[in-house]
Amino acid sequence: MHSFNYSEWNPLTLKLLNELTSLPVYNITTNKKEISIRCPLCGDSKKHTNSSHLYIKLDVKDNEPYIYYCQRCHSKGILSTSFLRQLKIYNNDLNITLANKNKKIKKGDKRFKEINKNELIIPIPEMTNKNKFKINYINKRLGIDLGFDDLEKYKIVLNLYDLLDANNIKFLTNKKELFVDTLDSNFLGFVSYDNNYIIMRNLSKKIVPHIRYYNYNIFGMYDNSKRFYSIPNKIDILQPKVNVIITEGIFDILGVFFNIEKENRENTIYLSVNGVGYNLLFLELAKMGFLEMDIKIYSDSDQPISNYKEIKKEMSSILTNKIQIFYNKKEKDFGVPIEDVLITKSFI
Repeated sequence: MHSFNYSEWNPLTLKLLNELTSLPVYNITTNKKEISIRCPLCGDSKKHTNSSHLYIKLDVKDNEPYIYYCQRCHSKGILSTSFLRQLKIYNNDLNITLANKNKKIKKGDKRFKEINKNELIIPIPEMTNKNKFKINYINKRLGIDLGFDDLEKYKIVLNLYDLLDANNIKFLTNKKELFVDTLDSNFLGFVSYDNNYIIMRNLSKKIVPHIRYYNYNIFGMYDNSKRFYSIPNKIDILQPKVNVIITEGIFDILGVFFNIEKENRENTIYLSVNGVGYNLLFLELAKMGFLEMDIKIYSDSDQPISNYKEIKKEMSSILTNKIQIFYNKKEKDFGVPIEDVLITKSFI
């Protein structure tokens, strides 16, 4: 049992606490400034069902929003009525009070800047030796033959500064300029679904070797829940069903796109999770109106099929059809040339 003095909280925090402490799993921090619950975005730990990694700040001032952060998938954002629905909290009085608070403080807090799929120019890079090395890395890793003119189509950025210059962005959201120089020189990037992040891959084994991937926040957005990657493709929203292909990482989805799922690309959504969690992807697809989905997951080898069964159970209201799960028996994932792929398939 948790014990704390209710008199410490304002009326809205009390309403929020009353709902959050009715959830199956919750923990209030020792200093009583935060409460942790199961993260609905990544599904939280599958091994430890009593773990709670999503922290919600409780000690907020009248002019501050309630914010959340998951220590597992690193998703963060402002607590809103839509997020409460994801937690299966439907208290009308709480929703109205929270919405009024957010509306009142919205203009004065930059964290409320909305994700709006900013239009971005993806620059075609110059054919320098450095850029040839970067594009050759992609081609060699996947056994494909991308040219410089193909990069815009797949939202691939070889140099961070080229993208910032092409879009007249004159500020850096990481204040360590030397590190940003390193991102530009030694990383290549993939622009996220919402055009607000570049998922950057380190190509050097000597420069910052402890950082394999870095998510560069282009516009300084607070909400990072849509930092997954999607291969641009035309979707007919009037069709009764959509095909959805999902992988763990970007090189996996590119490998699947170019080497495996090469036929019948019409009305198919290609997504890589990038650490945000499968639950969040399915919630986003449902928000877009895609309720009838044929789903294929090309899994990393270290993800047992039991994980996907648990996800399907958690998302049972959305995931009503059978899901195909594929593994590569030759390698740990699908970010490899086609000759290094041997597929096994299961259904859940």
